[in-house]
Amino acid sequence: MLKEILDQKFKQIDRENRIKLIRRIRSLKVQFPKRIKRTTLKEIKIPNFTNSELIELVYEVLCYYFYTIPIGYKRYKNSGIFVKKDGSIIYFNRRKLEPYKNRKGYLGIFISYYEQTKKISKNTTVHRVVAETYIDNPFSKPQVNHINGIKTDNRVENLEWVTNLENMRHAIRIGLRNTPALKAVGNGQTNSQAKLTDNDVKQIRKVFKKFKQNFISIQARFFNVNENIVEKVLNNENVNLERFKIPKLVRNSRSKKLFTKYVWCCSDPKSFIKGKFIKEQLILKQQFSNLFNVTIPTISNILAKRSWDYNHLYY
Repeated sequence: MLKEILDQKFKQIDRENRIKLIRRIRSLKVQFPKRIKRTTLKEIKIPNFTNSELIELVYEVLCYYFYTIPIGYKRYKNSGIFVKKDGSIIYFNRRKLEPYKNRKGYLGIFISYYEQTKKISKNTTVHRVVAETYIDNPFSKPQVNHINGIKTDNRVENLEWVTNLENMRHAIRIGLRNTPALKAVGNGQTNSQAKLTDNDVKQIRKVFKKFKQNFISIQARFFNVNENIVEKVLNNENVNLERFKIPKLVRNSRSKKLFTKYVWCCSDPKSFIKGKFIKEQLILKQQFSNLFNVTIPTISNILAKRSWDYNHLYY
C-alpha cells in the first residue's frame, strides 16, 4: 500500500531513492508529526523537488497512510488537525481536541502549521478554523459571524464571512448589543445622541461645496490660471509652477504684512493657496460649530463622509 501511494505521489523517484524514502517514512512514523518538519531529507535527491516540497509530500503520505482521515473531516491548512462541519476538531491520531473558552465567550484552540518553510503557531477560535476550512471568502472579509448569535455554535450552517460594520449591525439586529450609541449605527438623525438633522447636514455640505467653488474661481482669477489647476493644487496633485502668473504688488502699499504675503505668494504659490484655503475653511467650520453647538471634528467628519454617509445627503 505504501509503495502504491509513493508511486502516485513521487513518480520521478528512482528505485534507490524510493527505498531510502520508505525507510525514512517508517522511521518517522514513531514521532510523527513533530519530527517531520525538522528533518531535512537531504540524502534523498529527487529532481524537480525542493526540500520543503518533499517534506510536505512526505507529511501527506504519513497522514493518509498511517493515520487515515475519518469520513466527514477535512484537514486544516498544513496542520496536524482535522475539522468537521459540526465544529468538532481532532488530531491526526483521531484524539479529540478539547477547546477552551476565551474571555469573549468564544471557543479557542492553539494550532501550529506551515506556510512553505515558515512555521506559524497561534491561538485562534474554532469558528474561524471551521470557516477557513469550509466557507469561501471571495471578497476577503475579515470577520466570521455567528448567524444565530450563539458563540459556541460553530456549525458551518451558522457561520458567515462579514465586515466589521455588518457584524455590528447583525449584533444590534438580534439584540446582542443595545446601547444607545450602537442602536443608531448608520441611522443619522434617529440616533438619540444626534445633535444634527438630515437638513442640517445637507445645508453644511451645500455651503462648503459652494465655498470651495468660489475659492477656486477667485484664486484662478488672482493667478490668471485655469480653475482645474487650482483644484489640482487643493487635491495635492502635481502642477507645473510655471503656469502661475504672479500678480504685481499693489502700488503705494508700504504695509510690511502685505509685502511678506506677496513674497510668500511669489516663492511658493501652491503653499499659499493651500494655506489660505485651510485658514478660510477653518473659520467657516468654527461658524457652523457655534451655530449647531457641535465640535469642529464633527463638521470635518461630515465633510469627509466619515459620518452621515448617505446618498440622499450629497449635493
